[in-house]
Amino acid sequence: MDSRINKNLKDEKLAFVLPGGNKVAALCHLVRTAIRTAERKMITLHKTEPVPSYVLQYFNRLSDLFYLLAMVELKGKNIRPDKFMLFPSQKSKP
Repeated sequence: MDSRINKNLKDEKLAFVLPGGNKVAALCHLVRTAIRTAERKMITLHKTEPVPSYVLQYFNRLSDLFYLLAMVELKGKNIRPDKFMLFPSQKSKP
């Protein structure tokens, strides 16, 4: 999963993205938000209880995956993803 996400993310512009475009893309962003919330809670938990690093890494990459799924959905429906981006970066993710 990691290598495929990296390969596809390097071509995407980074930005704060508003859920939208169509229902599938919006749901992908809502799932991504829930995953990020869970990730933050695990980091907080990790301060008092050990959480394996691979679990934290997995949740981080899972949120990237749902970002990509939303972008693929929009592009597949010929909806410009940049219409839903706030402050898009000019650089791609390394």
